Amino acid sequence: MITLPRRALSRWAGRVARAPASRWLIPWYARHYHVDMVEAAVPASGFANLQDFFTRKLRPGLRPIDASSEGLVSPCDGTVGACGNVAKGQLVQAKGRTYALHELLGSEMAARFDGGIYCTLYLSPRDYHRVHAPADALVRHAWYVPGTYWPVNPAAVAAVPRLFAMNQRLITLLETHQGMVGVVMVGACLVGAIRAS
Repeated sequence: MITLPRRALSRWAGRVARAPASRWLIPWYARHYHVDMVEAAVPASGFANLQDFFTRKLRPGLRPIDASSEGLVSPCDGTVGACGNVAKGQLVQAKGRTYALHELLGSEMAARFDGGIYCTLYLSPRDYHRVHAPADALVRHAWYVPGTYWPVNPAAVAAVPRLFAMNQRLITLLETHQGMVGVVMVGACLVGAIRAS
């Protein structure tokens, strides 16, 4: 079995993505991953580098948000990988594979979410890579948990036990009209940087 240096690869990919010359990769990237450029706030030629494109803004009004205070909205574009109730501190990672909420959060705060609802969203390379609050909220706490750099694509999620609890992540605890909500952003191989703004 060949083990790739995922951390070193991720750092290298970050340097490449931030380099001004990487802007020439944007048309290829958009074609290869079928990125809908009509959604972007600026054309492909308007990005300073690949990182700028990856974290692109969308055109205003493109994602209408439910104005009612009754529900929560998806904090990001993406595909639902798993969802359900947190049962005895366990979440489903993939069919037949579970992991512990306290490991994911890296905090004793996990007990407050037992019995709650979770939803795992996968952002593919084609998706808009910004994460927003799922409702009007106050940030009550945020913390970073260092970790590894496994890929988070469906194949890796199905194969690597406890993947989300092993990768680096940024957790934000929000107070909303629905109660406390935890938003966990998980880093991945080649996409190791997580930035809050």
